[in-house]
Amino acid sequence: NSADGSGTANIAPTTVVASASTTETLTYTAATGGMATGGQITMVVPAGWSAPQTTSGLIAGFTQASIAGGAFATTNVAVTGTGPWLVSVTLPTSLNDGQTIVIRYGDTSVNASGAALAPVTTGPYLFQTQQRSTSGGVLTNVAGSQTVTVNP
Repeated sequence: NSADGSGTANIAPTTVVASASTTETLTYTAATGGMATGGQITMVVPAGWSAPQTTSGLIAGFTQASIAGGAFATTNVAVTGTGPWLVSVTLPTSLNDGQTIVIRYGDTSVNASGAALAPVTTGPYLFQTQQRSTSGGVLTNVAGSQTVTVNP
């Protein structure tokens, strides 16, 4: 397996208007060596944003993930914290070099009301992403573009 913290993670869009509805999509791409079953990706949702949740596509902050090109689902996705929050995706099977885990926060695939609301306060917000290649690994920061700037 690849080293903990390997691979890249990029979020889009990187700019959003304050208080606007948005869907933030984080794409993690595995490095050479891939990830084992039980490996994990985590993404911080900063305080001030809608609370991420996996309960209902009718509520703001709906969060799903797609693993290795599979359908988006809440399976294998967990949310902890009270702002900032931590969205964790745990692999049910191994992930090969170049395969992706895509986290969709503010998912509107069920209903438009699943969108996330950007903060009122402008400035940069870091959706820090960490990775561990095995269940026994150590979550380590991943390279890439993970900052979303909130504009007036």
